[in-house]
Amino acid sequence: PEWGCLNTNITFTNTSQAGLSGTNNAVNCTNTSQYEWYVDGMFVSSDVNLVHSFSTPGMHTVQLIALNDPCSDDTTMVICIEEVPVPDFEMNGMPFLAACAPLVVTITNLTNTSSCRPFDWNWQVLLSPSLAPATPGVHYTITPSATDSIPEITFLLPGDYIIRLTISNSCGTFTRDRGVTLLLDADVSLPPNQQYCGLRTINFGTSP
Repeated sequence: PEWGCLNTNITFTNTSQAGLSGTNNAVNCTNTSQYEWYVDGMFVSSDVNLVHSFSTPGMHTVQLIALNDPCSDDTTMVICIEEVPVPDFEMNGMPFLAACAPLVVTITNLTNTSSCRPFDWNWQVLLSPSLAPATPGVHYTITPSATDSIPEITFLLPGDYIIRLTISNSCGTFTRDRGVTLLLDADVSLPPNQQYCGLRTINFGTSP
């Protein structure tokens, strides 16, 4: 495999073809081979297939040597070992938002970085508490896309929402949810300018 997860058993399957082995390849010869596995230059196994876990992330070299008297052959591959991602982010610098709609939310991505390859990002906006998907263009917009590492999300309607970040790599799929509560601005109105004589009751009202 090209990729593997830290501290997880990874199987390397031997697809070698055994060669002839014997005194002169004519008498009592057998179709067999012996195998040696090396990881980063260190011998680790003589099994046909290798099962190995890596304790450090990054690039590692795996070498297989096939031996049959008096010949040998070898092959080498490089595998990248990935860490378990820990998705995390803030919205306008905070882990939770309560504000008025409409609202532009700037994402700060605090997820740990990958030592091998970029993560696959997926951002969703869900309605709370049902966790049903919110409707793009009605409840929110997202730019440049839902697969960008640091998108900008604009909420259009008041309500309770969840922003969910999902990350996938060879270690699995992991998520982080953050809550957003949006209220409708109060519409404050005052009566027009008037002159009053004597005692009067003046009504000041608000409409939601």
